[in-house]
Amino acid sequence: MQSVKYKSKKKLHPTDKELANFIDNKLTSQKRKRLLSHLIYCDSCINIIIETIINSKKK
Repeated sequence: MQSVKYKSKKKLHPTDKELANFIDNKLTSQKRKRLLSHLIYCDSCINIIIETIINSKKK
C-alpha cells in the first residue's frame, strides 16, 4: 500500500489505515508530522479521528 503524500491545502487525504495508526500512535515521527500538517486544514479527517476515538470509548 502506497502512502498518500499530504498536501496541506489540497484534497489528498491519509488512508483509513494511516488515520488508525495515527490514533494508535504507530506512525513514524516523519509520517506523524506530515499527517498533523494535513489536519491543520482538514476538518473532515479531524472529524473521522474524533468519531473513531469516541466510538472506541463506547465499547
